Amino acid sequence: MNKLSSVIIILTVLYTITSCESKLEDTEFKTVRVKGKYDIQIPQSMSRTRDLNDDADLQYQNVFTNMYTMVIDEPIEPAAQNIRFEDYYNDTASFVANYLAYQRGYVEQDLIGATTNTYRETKIHGLPAISSSVTGFFADADDDLTYYLTVIEGKKNVFLIMSWTLGSSKDAHVPIFKKISESFRLLKKKRRPKAS
Repeated sequence: MNKLSSVIIILTVLYTITSCESKLEDTEFKTVRVKGKYDIQIPQSMSRTRDLNDDADLQYQNVFTNMYTMVIDEPIEPAAQNIRFEDYYNDTASFVANYLAYQRGYVEQDLIGATTNTYRETKIHGLPAISSSVTGFFADADDDLTYYLTVIEGKKNVFLIMSWTLGSSKDAHVPIFKKISESFRLLKKKRRPKAS
């Protein structure tokens, strides 16, 4: 089972919740440190959960505003080997662009009428990164969903930051998702003092 399948199941249940919008300029953020590997800023209004995806180290949600964010990481080398065998793999593209296409494929496969915007490659705190948004419907849904995906290449791991909301809230929430992604920062490992 792929890493995103449990997310998709949960999302179908969340369509019935009424949307309340929050805007970037009205949003207060808190810094969350994850397993000594990285920190990231999450809106104060989002609470920690474990229900979004079993593979995600970080999972936050606000069911009242329909905002969800998670971070999944995996070692670069096995991930790079796996994506080389996919139909959409482009050997002239960067690793982050290929990994984004790979993950975006999982999101798009269950959406009807998916539209995608991919943004230029950039650096986030000095690390190669790329983002994309995907909007589409699930069958029998009243509103579409918008996903905002960011892939960041660390030294040993690749990080997928995935946030999503109802399509009717995307104009207010995507800037918040962008700020979440751009706040990602790898933590430097503390060196242990040498024994004398």
